[in-house]
Amino acid sequence: MVMWRRNSKARRFSWSSLLGVLLCLATVSGGLVTFAGGAALVSSSTALPDVTALPAAHRVSVDERSRGAHLSTSGPPSRGRRGHRGGGSATLTVSIITNNRETSLRRLCDSLLAADYSALGDFFARVDIVFNLEASSTTGTIAFARGFEWPHGFKHVRKRARQGGLILAVSESWYPSSTEDFGCLLEDDIEVSPHYFRFVSEMMLALQREPDPRVVGISLYSPRRTETTNPPEPFNSTALMIEVMGAEHKESPYLLQTPCSWGAVYFPNHWEQFVDYLRLRFDLKPGVKSPHDVLIPSSRTNGWKGSWKKFHFELLYLRGQYLVYPNYEGQRSLSTNHMEKGEHIKSGDVDHKRQDFTVPLLVDGAPLLHLRSLKVSQLRVLNLFGKPWLREEELKQMLAGMASGASSVVPGVRQRQPSLLAVGEELSSVKDEIMMSAASGRLRHYGVVQNDGQFVIYRDDAASPNSAAPIWSTQTFVGEVNGTTYGLTLSPTGSLELSRRFRNDVKSDKLVWSSPHDRTRRHPRGSYVAQLKSDGCLAVYWKSPKNGKCLSLVWETATKRSRYVSMLSVGATLSSASGDGMASINDRGDGKVYHGAVQSDGQFVVMSDHPNPIWSTNGYKGEVRNGALGALAALAALVRNVVYHFSLSKTGSLRLEQVDKTTGWVLSLVWSSPPDRVSRPAGTGTYHARLESDGNLAVYWADRRRSRRRRHHQGTCLSLVWQSIPNKVHTKGCIRKNCDLSLSREHFACTSFPAAVPALLQDASTFTLLISTHSRFELLSEQLSYYSASPMISTIVVTWHNMNIKAPPDARVNGTYIRFESPTTDSLNNRFQPLAYITTEAVFILDDDIKLHLQDMHNMFAAWKENKQNLVGASPRWVDGGSSEPGSGGRASAPHNLAYLTQSEASPDKYEGYSLMLTRTMMMHRDYLHLYTCGGSSTELGLQVASHFDQLRSLILSIVAAEFNCEDIGMNFVVNAARSSANPPGADAAPLFVRPLHRIGDFGKMGDTGLHQKKSHTTARTDCLNQMNRAFWQATGQSLPVQTRVIDAMPSSLNSTSTALMQRRYSGLSVRLHDDCMTIERGVDGVHKQGGCSWDLPAQTKYNAYYVPSVH
Repeated sequence: MVMWRRNSKARRFSWSSLLGVLLCLATVSGGLVTFAGGAALVSSSTALPDVTALPAAHRVSVDERSRGAHLSTSGPPSRGRRGHRGGGSATLTVSIITNNRETSLRRLCDSLLAADYSALGDFFARVDIVFNLEASSTTGTIAFARGFEWPHGFKHVRKRARQGGLILAVSESWYPSSTEDFGCLLEDDIEVSPHYFRFVSEMMLALQREPDPRVVGISLYSPRRTETTNPPEPFNSTALMIEVMGAEHKESPYLLQTPCSWGAVYFPNHWEQFVDYLRLRFDLKPGVKSPHDVLIPSSRTNGWKGSWKKFHFELLYLRGQYLVYPNYEGQRSLSTNHMEKGEHIKSGDVDHKRQDFTVPLLVDGAPLLHLRSLKVSQLRVLNLFGKPWLREEELKQMLAGMASGASSVVPGVRQRQPSLLAVGEELSSVKDEIMMSAASGRLRHYGVVQNDGQFVIYRDDAASPNSAAPIWSTQTFVGEVNGTTYGLTLSPTGSLELSRRFRNDVKSDKLVWSSPHDRTRRHPRGSYVAQLKSDGCLAVYWKSPKNGKCLSLVWETATKRSRYVSMLSVGATLSSASGDGMASINDRGDGKVYHGAVQSDGQFVVMSDHPNPIWSTNGYKGEVRNGALGALAALAALVRNVVYHFSLSKTGSLRLEQVDKTTGWVLSLVWSSPPDRVSRPAGTGTYHARLESDGNLAVYWADRRRSRRRRHHQGTCLSLVWQSIPNKVHTKGCIRKNCDLSLSREHFACTSFPAAVPALLQDASTFTLLISTHSRFELLSEQLSYYSASPMISTIVVTWHNMNIKAPPDARVNGTYIRFESPTTDSLNNRFQPLAYITTEAVFILDDDIKLHLQDMHNMFAAWKENKQNLVGASPRWVDGGSSEPGSGGRASAPHNLAYLTQSEASPDKYEGYSLMLTRTMMMHRDYLHLYTCGGSSTELGLQVASHFDQLRSLILSIVAAEFNCEDIGMNFVVNAARSSANPPGADAAPLFVRPLHRIGDFGKMGDTGLHQKKSHTTARTDCLNQMNRAFWQATGQSLPVQTRVIDAMPSSLNSTSTALMQRRYSGLSVRLHDDCMTIERGVDGVHKQGGCSWDLPAQTKYNAYYVPSVH
């Protein structure tokens, strides 16, 4: 007769009942030998298998478990008398992993038997125990496991038929039999405290009182070292809690993003997901690399090979999850590790010192009393490196401090050097101040701010008096105007700015011209300086605070080239007007040389000695110009007085641009290669393009750091960025493998993106909010507090564009995880980074100057679920343009010439629909982030960016990187391109407008950093629109399509939290949806009290919306 204890009452089953159940189980499972992960496991038991231990009502099917595996259900079950003791129905399965350490095993089992189980029935109804024996287990170990008597539940003995190793031994040691089966994993060199079970029970009750869906387990062990830092650092949780919470909370438990292998309880839904993730990430064949690698930035765990915790670290990083850890003075723990020789600890191991890992056990149970009143929401969260996440009040304080000091610039007080212009200095048209270069032989150059509104550089030849001739100017001539002066200054962001001032009134300053601001993150103690060089080139440099002689080029006037070169550097330009070009160096001994030239018909062509081109930019546009057509194109270029320039940008993109010959202005981007997708640290190298001996045109990144480190190799360490021969394999001349591998760890690269990982972890019940910000810190603070209150938003990702101010640490606000993403280069393309930790199916893009009501967000989410291929939002835009001229076969002979419209209202009799959705408010499928950045396909949406759209996508990335604008327009084109590949193709345009129920708050006039505040904003967006539209037309024969559908939101008359969403045909938008928050009167405390501009939380944050597909 088999006996066990449950709530101190003996239960008995007859042998016939037991045999019947075992026979049923054997029939279902096919016997007692099972296979998991390729390793055979032989199982025996002295009691009923735990799947039958719970009543039928408490069991779940496999389908039910999979539906409950998302983030929101990973906590403890709530059945029973919630919050009251004595209502326990869950099971704790103690899973012991052992391999021929019989003495250690006995010590662990003795400590388990000696523990206090008086809390049985509070949360756990029983405690089962499972012995997991390796294939090589001795007869003594097997005999001990079989003979061990366990009075608190069932006992199982499982033995492997084949040696599995530690990863499989741990990951296959336990799998939940139900959503109420919790696993306590213990290796045999662990010893537990007498109070381990009481601690676990109290923590489960605390989580039942106040659930936190990100808690996925409870550690029994209190660590003394960090595992992720390199090298590992000392860690004292008690001292840290005193620092961040005060001395009265010195023994407060804490939440840590670290899995524990030395005694921990894991929750069933989380462990199921971990096993699925492990199956995806871990290949059982030795030496085979997983195609789904996940790199945790700066983590030592990236290099681990034989630890299951490496993969568990990855999962916690991707999901933003953590475990509860104990914290008692002297680092007393509920478990300890005796650091005995085994799978990881070898003889002579000097890296694992006993004093760093063996901690004292908690013997006195009195400190556990405070757990009965524990509030989980007040526990501090520590990241993977043991650093605290910020709380809401701490984040607000930090952002407020940034806001108060963000715009303070103290002008330098010093004597200006003639060739230099520093931040805080000014050249004025009314003062005798000029820039003067050092002499170069007979030549010297001068920079003058003129009364006619231009800054001009003159070349002066000492051999020819009075021969000063202009060689470059800002091309901003307006003529002399009485009372108007002009000044040239260098801004704190590295941009030269020419401003107009009327009658010496500073408030009347108006920007006339500027060079681009620095888009690279710089050290806050460095400085910018502009220099007029001896060759007449005006350049802006960044001066390092550590080495004043170390200068990084930010911008310079174009340099002229009049010869053929094999290498093109950043800043150099090849022109169709000058006849210069590129020529390969013959290093193959066959005498063949290739030439690259910019032609007057708007192509860059690579040719060998015979006239037939082997490659040209035109090949990416879907058309071929030769013969009479080529001559006509060249003639048209001459008539229009344009030339074509070929250059290499600072983002590693080759650009072919149409330029006005007279003014030097860029008229359009004709072609570009894609910008570098790997983030390169500023000042560590440079890009260059080479025309190689086989005619291949390639762009490389030359890394100076790694060249110095790899001195045993010859030449510079090069990384391939792009090449004209797609499948060329480089066998000599460049050493790239190690460079690319290391740099790809610094940031996202399309080639290493683990696409299957987010799909495996996908959450369809919530969405991720993406906010991009630069310096609107006060507004960002309001946004984070407001949007974190929504139960539909699981994570908020803030893309930090400010290169001069470090982003705050991650934070937890209203239970929502706030992640700060800091790209090392500043580009609006970063708004669409396909980050591996974005695991929700939907993402919501929001500007940092917009306030959208939580109910409208919920309604858009509901509408998007029925229109997942669309860009759903509340910020549509219209375009104005004539019809295309019809051509043969129904294809238009030329694209529309479009004009971007900024107004939010449109007349229904003028426009049949709208064509764009702005990122002010835009919800999209997560896969569009990857399609925009990398191309490829979306399995979930059944879409792909076809190869003939590659040039469109490359052009979009280049325009956005160069102009710091138009990323939302680019996304609309990418989605339209992808939808055209659907079967059947998308019937309408990408954007889909959902009318909001509430007013939208627009804080766009706050400060001077908003892009749309610039006078040239509309013109720049029209230029973007037409350049992208031409590329779209070349691939499809159509211009940007028009959307004729809208979705109306109709509030319920009975319940204000319920909304009906009804689709109808577009008939104009006659009511303005936005409130201009900077013009609305505020309350006495300076806070908006009404309309779309109020940040007060609504009375309800949970809403219901139901979608009606069509209304007739």
